[in-house]
Amino acid sequence: MTNIILQEARDQGLHKVNLEVVAENTIAVRVYEKTGFKIEGRIMDTYYGEDESYHDTLMMGIILDEPA
Repeated sequence: MTNIILQEARDQGLHKVNLEVVAENTIAVRVYEKTGFKIEGRIMDTYYGEDESYHDTLMMGIILDEPA
């Protein structure tokens, strides 16, 4: 699904796609990294979870007009 969305973004002429993901969601982070996203930063205590505590989020990005 991520690859389909990225291809659509390329088809639309976008240069870059960014996303934000909870840092502890290691499965999602790995999926995004395998797709070509890179971690660009961490934002502390951004997400208030169901466990009633705050969690960091990672900012990830991919430049679309570079080879994957």
